Amino acid sequence: MGSFKNEFAWSASRGGMLEQCARMFWLRYYGSWGGWEKNAHPGRRIAYRLGKMTGIPRWRGSLVHDSLEWGIGRISKRLPLTLQLLQDRAVNSMKTGWRQSRGALWVRDPKRNVMLFEHYYIGDTEDVQRQSRVARVAVECALQRWWDQGWHEVLQRLAVDDWVELEGLGTVTFRGVTIYVQPDLAYWRDGLLMVVDWKTGRPKPADDVQVLIYAIWAIKVKKVPMSQIRTQLVYLGADGSEKTAKVTEPDLRAFAERLWADIEGAQKRLSHVGRNEARARDFPKTTNLGTCARCDFKQLCHGRKEYPGPAIAEDPMLIEEAESWPK
Repeated sequence: MGSFKNEFAWSASRGGMLEQCARMFWLRYYGSWGGWEKNAHPGRRIAYRLGKMTGIPRWRGSLVHDSLEWGIGRISKRLPLTLQLLQDRAVNSMKTGWRQSRGALWVRDPKRNVMLFEHYYIGDTEDVQRQSRVARVAVECALQRWWDQGWHEVLQRLAVDDWVELEGLGTVTFRGVTIYVQPDLAYWRDGLLMVVDWKTGRPKPADDVQVLIYAIWAIKVKKVPMSQIRTQLVYLGADGSEKTAKVTEPDLRAFAERLWADIEGAQKRLSHVGRNEARARDFPKTTNLGTCARCDFKQLCHGRKEYPGPAIAEDPMLIEEAESWPK
């Protein structure tokens, strides 16, 4: 095992994963622990690799976010930015990632090379290639929409002291638990702290709740009064809408209670809370076959089958039950 410790922490994505499938959550945050070690058990090594996987829809969103982070960083440094620069950077990153995934560079280093679900579980088929072409158009359109919404002009007008946060992975302590937060952008405008979340998918009711964790971060970490915080959901997909909301005490209180209920629910499954130890059997597999079909970890639940990725990596055909994996 490594020299660092697996500490219990929480985030919106962890909560969503646990809700989808408890075994998926265990594989991602417990079964994969130590899988980076040279002599790791095959199950842990594979779980660690699969934890780095992305799918074309998720990858598309990451490409948009990464390009915007780069572009907004240029604006904050008073460097020139054009839509073409943004789109070219995203497309070049996409081409590099595609070569990494198709060439299975992730076998050697899954942390630094893109590994697409579609290549791993389906292969470099005509349909997968078509999906990549559709994704490229969607990425370029999302960046076009961001540009057309005038965000580059808004940010170019900001004074140096108006910039607060840009895609920074931060933490906030909530009732003794570390919560990971990553607002896409936070800036001051007319005496208000605007906390922005770019969205490349369709609007969902959960989006309105998710941004409230950013409000807790702004209050506890940035020391901003609740009355001065506004959350902004900016949709860059086909919807193209924006939604700005004032943070209210009743909403924040209700969200905090739901957040704590989710955290307690996860901790109750642990075999030892203080040491953050968890047994696979306390995190059962979902019975939803649709979730299984889309799961990055399905190799470990259903065997190698005829998936191309495990064969390329020369994984063992079957992995024994997770309970027997040594720590």
